[in-house]
Amino acid sequence: MPFKRYTKLAGILALLMLLQQQVDGATILNDSARSLLEVVNYPLLEEIEHSEIVLLTDDRAVPMAGCDAISIHNVETGEKYQGGTMRVSPGRIAARRDLGLLVATASNHCGQIDGPLQLNPDCEPWLSIDLPELPRGTMRSGLRVGPKFATLGGIVFDDLGRLIFAEAHPTKVDKPTVLSPGPPYFISRVVPPRDFSVRLRFPIATEQIEVSSLPIEIFSMDDYNRIIGVLAGGSIVGIDADTFLETESPIAFDRAVSPSHIVHRRQPSSISAMHATVDRAGKIVYVNRMFANSIAAIELEPRESYTMAVSGDVEFVGGITYNNGWYNSGLLATHTGEYIILYRRFGLRDLVEVNRLAIPPVITYSTTSVISASNGPLFSVEWSGAGNYLIAASNRGHAEFAVIEVRDDGKSMEIVRWLTACPDPQNYPNDIYTFNGLLTPPPTPTVPATSTPSPTPTPTPMATATRPTDPPSPSSTPLPTATATPTPTPGPIYLPLLLREPPCVPSQQPVEIVLVLDTSSSMEELTRDGRSKLDAAVGAARALVAVVQLELGSRVAIVSFDAVARTVLEPSGDREDIERALGGLVTGRETCIPCAIEEAAAVLASSAPAPDVARAVILLTDGRSNPRPVAEAVVAATNIKAEGVTIYTIGLGDDLERDALRAIATTAEDFYEAPDGEDLEAIYERIAVEIPCPAGRYWGRR
Repeated sequence: MPFKRYTKLAGILALLMLLQQQVDGATILNDSARSLLEVVNYPLLEEIEHSEIVLLTDDRAVPMAGCDAISIHNVETGEKYQGGTMRVSPGRIAARRDLGLLVATASNHCGQIDGPLQLNPDCEPWLSIDLPELPRGTMRSGLRVGPKFATLGGIVFDDLGRLIFAEAHPTKVDKPTVLSPGPPYFISRVVPPRDFSVRLRFPIATEQIEVSSLPIEIFSMDDYNRIIGVLAGGSIVGIDADTFLETESPIAFDRAVSPSHIVHRRQPSSISAMHATVDRAGKIVYVNRMFANSIAAIELEPRESYTMAVSGDVEFVGGITYNNGWYNSGLLATHTGEYIILYRRFGLRDLVEVNRLAIPPVITYSTTSVISASNGPLFSVEWSGAGNYLIAASNRGHAEFAVIEVRDDGKSMEIVRWLTACPDPQNYPNDIYTFNGLLTPPPTPTVPATSTPSPTPTPTPMATATRPTDPPSPSSTPLPTATATPTPTPGPIYLPLLLREPPCVPSQQPVEIVLVLDTSSSMEELTRDGRSKLDAAVGAARALVAVVQLELGSRVAIVSFDAVARTVLEPSGDREDIERALGGLVTGRETCIPCAIEEAAAVLASSAPAPDVARAVILLTDGRSNPRPVAEAVVAATNIKAEGVTIYTIGLGDDLERDALRAIATTAEDFYEAPDGEDLEAIYERIAVEIPCPAGRYWGRR
């Protein structure tokens, strides 16, 4: 399994009492000692991969079987595996990692409906509960009340099976059964109980943090022991997962823009259309800004936020999702209502559109419809677990969700199938949940070496037996003697071999990089922002190091050169050592590029990374080689490239030996030009995610 092993936390619930409650005359025993922390894989996972699972919630205005529920689908086939019981407008959805427990908060309604089924007669905040079971197509469903589960509030499970959710004070608006979240607001954590029958009360959360506005998204970054809450009022809170205490003061960001004359559900903006996403490392959170023609980016380190403009013709940004899968890794997808648009981050604060695909809109995304829509979350879009599909809220008759296949790093997009949560054509799509960001690529298959068959001995033809010759008869004709045919010598047989290998994602692989930096005196010249070119180069190198996955075993070496070249830092995975080395660079006279390449070769020769570690040299220079000719660097680079090392060259300014720098680089495309030192950071960040995977990562080292 790609997930961490679940552990039984013996005795953690020893202080919890066994609760006995009466439901419709039936006695139900709540055995809290058998906590859901003791999890086993749901049997459906024996026939479907985590990467193929899609969970959906939908919204139907009138009661209909199979609607207003949580459902499980296969993104590869479009098949609906299971559907929960109608719960009247379930909204944001979460799933325990073993798929044994699914939950959803309300999108608008308290669950009370006309007719004999009165799920929640007191109209309290509620949580929809589904436990998938066998045979396929069945779920044991329930509805829990108790804590003030926030309408459209964020909700997530951590890797220990604990539920983290938004709480708010419920206020009835529009009509008696529609709830709006109001202050005070909390992010809470609780161990779910064992029993989930209808009308049982949920245990009150004992771990809470009060926050300033509604948490519309909550992320559990288990590998980094961090919980991230995205607040509708425009701030990010960080919580330590062990202590459940706020780690630092909130980070403010420019929140979503709604028309000033409409405030939806007494919130500062339309919470129905608010979305957020986070990169796998938990470093950057992206939040849609709706009508602001931009998205907000919040960097948790170094605690800053800024806006990133989207394509100029985009009037509205709804759903937003960052791809943490192993296909199309790092692409950011947005839902505009009419298009799904892919972006890739370029430089420090820029987005570049990669591709877009028109889809049938769910609703007309006018000001009124977005702000006044009562269901949600609206315009949802999510990457599949592996990242090769996007699932997007749309509309095609009975189907509410489009499955878009994305290939070639976003260059190709195509709707390949549709998912139907509810068979009614008037149904609305709400939330989408996948395991994107929680999976690791499947291992590359190891194919045993094929033994060479021993040649079959060639039989020697036997001599033909000769009978004694009778005296010839005058009428007889002698028969020809039969000649034995030699058995052919067997040769090799070539059989086709089909390998299905996971792609190697450059930004998620261990790498060894030699940063080769020009420290000639000309690097003291100023950039357009008034700092030295060397300072700009060091800043760009730091940006690259921030992207490199040192936690996966990556290492960085630093070589500086002027009249001579010197190794400032041997390959190291320690960020502090790298920072000290970069901060200690000083300039000298002349620019010996051959010296730099030879020194980089020596660094590479002295290290012995594993065969599946990519290696690269990144050379930066702002001038012409002296005192040695640059042709010597071209020759020296040939030997490095022959070892499978990728060489990137970057020319800074105008006085460059461009042809030689192209020849030093592995390919012409691996040569970059930076007109000014302030352009370096974008180039280094791009290189960081483009370093190709080594042959050792693939069968046959091809």
